[in-house]
Amino acid sequence: MNNLYKESNMINLMYKPTPTTRIMNASSIIAEFQQLEQYDVYDTIVRRLGVSAAVLYVWDFVLTFREEVDILWGTKWTTSRILFFINRYFGLAVIIASTFFDVYTNPAAPMSCVHKLRHH
Repeated sequence: MNNLYKESNMINLMYKPTPTTRIMNASSIIAEFQQLEQYDVYDTIVRRLGVSAAVLYVWDFVLTFREEVDILWGTKWTTSRILFFINRYFGLAVIIASTFFDVYTNPAAPMSCVHKLRHH
């Protein structure tokens, strides 16, 4: 235990920040803030694209529902019919649930945290 303490003190004594390392640390912090700003913008865009894709899928579902009823609902159960219904309704449920949880459990903030930090 005593040796470990001595080794950690030696490491701390060996590392002495210079003005250059302090500047590099400040510039790396600024770079991190810039990356956070980009993430905030991209996160909003990705979210909106996800909602748009879900709306298009639901719209396609609504447009083709009548043909589905006319063609498939009165026929005998076959493997292809079962697979069709699993694909169609399970996919719809997953898209609606994932869009709901993405939008309502993690709403996009009107102002980014970086913007708030800069102005306070």
